[in-house]
Amino acid sequence: NSWSRYDALQVNYTHRWSGGLQVLASYTFSRFMDNTAGTNGWAQANSVPIRNNYNLAVEKSVDAADIPNSLVISYIYELPVGKGKKFCSNLNAVTNAVIGGWQVSGVSTFKEGFPIGVVGAVNNTGSFGGNQRPNLVGNPTVANPTIQEWFNTSAFAQPAPFTFGDAPRYMSNVRAPGLQNFDIGIQKWFYWREILKLQFRGEMFNAFNRANFYAPDANFNDASFGRISATLPPRDVQFGLKLYW
Repeated sequence: NSWSRYDALQVNYTHRWSGGLQVLASYTFSRFMDNTAGTNGWAQANSVPIRNNYNLAVEKSVDAADIPNSLVISYIYELPVGKGKKFCSNLNAVTNAVIGGWQVSGVSTFKEGFPIGVVGAVNNTGSFGGNQRPNLVGNPTVANPTIQEWFNTSAFAQPAPFTFGDAPRYMSNVRAPGLQNFDIGIQKWFYWREILKLQFRGEMFNAFNRANFYAPDANFNDASFGRISATLPPRDVQFGLKLYW
């Protein structure tokens, strides 16, 4: 029978300072275990196959979506400049319309990487009714992972014919690179009496253009096995105007 268990501890923190800064922080410590990965395609996800269709108990491992540590911080800060603010409070209407009423907001995300599952052993199980994964013959971790060698590829070997291989579905000690991402927005409000207001907004996703690397190649038969060759999207900037009436 399929089985899953998700345990999580979440801590939330919210604070608003008198200076106009509001912060919401959420930290989650969790563990997601199962022996299948859903009902689609006979419980296969991310191309990691079930070995023995008649013994799901040996498939128990962390789930493909297991992220043990996650921290998300969101904030909004109204700059203390302009009419009625701490600085430059006596500006005339024209000057205040230019330098007053600005806000800065953002979301900063820090997540541990998801687990890696090695696939692609030549399936020579014969008529057993299952699939093969490589044998785990050594320590798959490396002291200083690089994009050329994210894990120890020599720790895996082709299993003998008519055996399933013993590498787990997903390895909790071998994970894709984590995520460190900063999305930042700036907003400016323009008011005309009480009937119209206009918002200018600029948004930067991955504001610092940080290279967040994708998962390494986990196919045992590939020449690029263990290497990282892709990243998540680079910085993206967009602007917008919104009129309220």
